[in-house]
Amino acid sequence: MALWAPVAQAYYMELTGSRVSTDTDQLITSGAFSARQGFQITWHITEASPGAAFHYEYTISGVDGGALGRTLSRWFLEVSNPSSRSDFFNFNGIQKPYYGQYVPATWHPRQGCQGPGDIYGIRFNSPRDYGKTGTRIYTFSFDTFLMPEWGDFYAQGSYGGYAYNTGFGTDPDLFTTDFDPWIMVPGARAVVPLPGSVLLLGSGLAGLGLLRFRRRQKKA
Repeated sequence: MALWAPVAQAYYMELTGSRVSTDTDQLITSGAFSARQGFQITWHITEASPGAAFHYEYTISGVDGGALGRTLSRWFLEVSNPSSRSDFFNFNGIQKPYYGQYVPATWHPRQGCQGPGDIYGIRFNSPRDYGKTGTRIYTFSFDTFLMPEWGDFYAQGSYGGYAYNTGFGTDPDLFTTDFDPWIMVPGARAVVPLPGSVLLLGSGLAGLGLLRFRRRQKKA
């Protein structure tokens, strides 16, 4: 009897990683995002073939991959500055539609009068978990030709909870060896194909010297 097994997807490039609230070198959190369930953001970024678009997938959950302690209200993902709506396509997730959805802009995330600073990026609204009712596990994905770089995010939950990366508002430089304070985000436009023989995982991407750090536009 012949046995059939699914063939694993082979990617030209693959990046995975996560940041958790239990590691204070990675995330700053408050409220329910600091409680027993905690907060975790993971990413899975792939490029199917040389020159193809990058597929970005982010999942926000509790630290063990289970439910958040509170509902995710909205979150902001940094993207290359400048960029436009046409740079992003094939969005999928559970976000609530709003006018100007997915248009990169400068946002001012804060809870009350407290906030880590402005972020140029895309806002995802999630006042209800449309895709997995009641689970409080959130997955978002999209495609873009912007290649992965280290950057920022900010998440807001109900009842005043928030989470953001400890490196928010700063950039790694050529001497940085610890990339825990950032997550992978859509950055510069690719100019040189990445080697298909290298599997890029988490912070090893920058260590291999295959990542061009993004250049943040400075305010006048």
